[in-house]
Amino acid sequence: MHRLAARISTGLTKFLNLSDAQIPVLTYGLEVVLATLLSLGALILGGLAAGAVSLVFAAALTGAVLRAVAGGAHASSPYFCAFFGGVVFTLLGLAAREAGAALSPEVLILLVLLTGLSGLLLVRLYAPAGCAARPFRREEELARKERARYVVAGWTLLAGAAAALPLMCRSFLPQESAFLRQVLFASALGLWWQIFTLTPVAYRLLPRLERGAGRLFFRKEG
Repeated sequence: MHRLAARISTGLTKFLNLSDAQIPVLTYGLEVVLATLLSLGALILGGLAAGAVSLVFAAALTGAVLRAVAGGAHASSPYFCAFFGGVVFTLLGLAAREAGAALSPEVLILLVLLTGLSGLLLVRLYAPAGCAARPFRREEELARKERARYVVAGWTLLAGAAAALPLMCRSFLPQESAFLRQVLFASALGLWWQIFTLTPVAYRLLPRLERGAGRLFFRKEG
């Protein structure tokens, strides 16, 4: 992906008559855009294949919000990252589709509260989770940890209120209530997955999975 972004950046630099000093900036920006598009494509394909696009995106977006402030284990290859993320969030969407509607509002509220409390504890222990190549400064670490707490606490309040809506508003149709429970369960699973990626277990597991997948499916970039 880096080579593709570099080729496009070189072409844009010549076409727009920019200086060569702009190439690294353009390359980095294009890498971010291409990686994002690749990840979105994997999520859309996975969601369509599973028949649960909205649930896949509910899980993925919840995880992405926490990841933006707390970090987490990640793959070195953008291709594996997109593939693995697509698989994980598709499975979470499937789990939410099959099990979410079976949860009663009371059980879902309890699940949301337990997720929030556990999330706050694990965020306190492990967030932010960066990488050895770019450790966080002390001030940045404290700020990110605080923002991660706000994300988890805010999610708990919003998800808890949404889970209680069918109990307070009897006008909810059964299918509407069932879909709401599925979405909230998918969101909770997405949050749990992102919290897991903060832990040392995830940092040991993901590189092993990437190496194993690389031997089977992927060629290393030169």
